[in-house]
Amino acid sequence: MTSHSSGSSGNNRNYSFSGSVSEETLRNYLARAVNHFYFETLRPDDIAQNKRFVLSTGAKFIGRASTMWVMNGGDEGAIALYARALTDIHTADPEVIFEACIFETTFTSVEEIAIPAWVFEAFGCEYERRNFSYRAMLFPDGKFVNHWGQGASVPDMTRQETQMWFYYRAVLFIDAGFEALHMGQVYLIGSSDTDYRCWTKVMNMIRAYASAGARRRFVFLNAHTHGITGTDGLLLFDFHRFPLRGVVPETETDHIATDDAPQKIVLRKGHSDSLFGRSLGGRTHSGWICDMLPYLVELDNYCGHYPDKVDKAESDWWGFDEISWFANQPLGYRRRWLDYAYNWVKAIDGGQGALEMPGTRTAAIRSGESGAIGQRFFYPYDRNFSQKGSDTEQIIREIWIKDSAD
Repeated sequence: MTSHSSGSSGNNRNYSFSGSVSEETLRNYLARAVNHFYFETLRPDDIAQNKRFVLSTGAKFIGRASTMWVMNGGDEGAIALYARALTDIHTADPEVIFEACIFETTFTSVEEIAIPAWVFEAFGCEYERRNFSYRAMLFPDGKFVNHWGQGASVPDMTRQETQMWFYYRAVLFIDAGFEALHMGQVYLIGSSDTDYRCWTKVMNMIRAYASAGARRRFVFLNAHTHGITGTDGLLLFDFHRFPLRGVVPETETDHIATDDAPQKIVLRKGHSDSLFGRSLGGRTHSGWICDMLPYLVELDNYCGHYPDKVDKAESDWWGFDEISWFANQPLGYRRRWLDYAYNWVKAIDGGQGALEMPGTRTAAIRSGESGAIGQRFFYPYDRNFSQKGSDTEQIIREIWIKDSAD
């Protein structure tokens, strides 16, 4: 498939790929990435709003479009509805990549889901009429059992049941039109996986399926990692992804963000476990070799805010997780900071890194006269189109138009 698109952000980059992806095309996609929960709901008005947002900004990579943290028997029906929405937006822009997540979670509710015959066949096993087994996915030594709460654990990638589960989910998403899969905390799931043999096996099974079944015969695989080399000698993932890991400047003192005094954050290479300068190079599954694999950094969400450290400058993000910090800043500073961060990340590793722009994401947001902080959704939309928007949409659009002109 060969195509070039100008898009609403003045973008004339090449997004052509089929069966494999060039380094140039990969970098082009990452440079137009937004972390956006496209399928927060399936209400027609919400889907239409998200379609408008994607086309308006010129986004080409929609990260975390589907974030099914808990799984149950209704998932297959929901994914079928996702497929209809993806078909619709792909008629307007066939180049846009949507990403689904297969996280580091397993719940007792997986036992509502029947294992299709094609999963057994893929693993060379005789068909059994049964559902997935929660217990069969767990670490035998009890590690990470109930890690996310009662009946909610981290699955063990060395267990065949876990491997079958990841393959099953990946095929469902690929068949629905998703062309990227995020694997979450790969080190938790693979903590007993010597040399990442099982991860290599499952990722390569997913790649093999995508080579025939995906829209463009390729699926972009990634996880929160600095990089892993599989047992086949190739990089396990097609690009790397990691939280930003910002820093509060030493000159700052504790305060609540206002228009005149935002809670400042700067980026520094080498800070903490940040990805800058550390993305593992090697040979990719597309055949090219790099000293540093292209990567995304994101405003991550994980805890909302720390009740005992809210607005404390000694906490890296003023007591918030990353997206919550951003959501609580005044609009003018959000505009300046996104421009700064986008260009800083682009420059720090010679163009190998890209900032994944903030879209719809769960966040801890201060509101009302009391300034109470509650967990809700941060929405990027222009307020002209949605009352719940944050006016971040136009900021993203302007940064990308400027970048295309440079």
